Amino acid sequence: MLLSRMLTALQTLCNIWAQELRAALKDQGVVMFFFLLPLIYPLLYSWIYNNEVVRDVPVAIVDQSHSQTSRRFIRAFDASPETKTAYFCDNIDEARDLVAKQVVRGVLYFPSDFSHKLNRGEQAHIGVYCDMSLMLTYKAIYQTAQSVATDINAGIQIARSTNYTDRDEELTTQPLDVEEVPLFNTTGGYGNAIIPGVLI
Repeated sequence: MLLSRMLTALQTLCNIWAQELRAALKDQGVVMFFFLLPLIYPLLYSWIYNNEVVRDVPVAIVDQSHSQTSRRFIRAFDASPETKTAYFCDNIDEARDLVAKQVVRGVLYFPSDFSHKLNRGEQAHIGVYCDMSLMLTYKAIYQTAQSVATDINAGIQIARSTNYTDRDEELTTQPLDVEEVPLFNTTGGYGNAIIPGVLI
């Protein structure tokens, strides 16, 4: 009697499983999500991040400050291997049109009060607008702008400090010395970081 009930329950369970599987296979969304997507996902990511790193990402510059500091920032930004100054625009709308047409991948915007705020000892802002359609170009533009801003900030801190030695200046601008050592992604590329995890 007990064995008969167990067999009936098992048979019912198998029937329900078969019915649910047939219903799932009839749903196009389920088939795509469970069968096609796991095959397409690694191929898509390997294609997107095939270059690992990008070079000379074109950027539009809107410099309404026309100051020595903004020009120094632009020169350092353009000197980076990741980005290049492709266009100089008169206003932000013109630069956004270039981004919309994908002529450039980002915009660097210096407001008119940029230099005045720095000279008054206030915090100045630079606008960085990026095309997010490809993460590698966004990373190149944003990190380059961040790196240049950090270097210029360090120079301003040194100029306004009362330090007497180079060591004092070093401690003022970089009190904590950090050395990055990539253990498993020595190239620093997205492909080497993402694809092994996707394939696992």
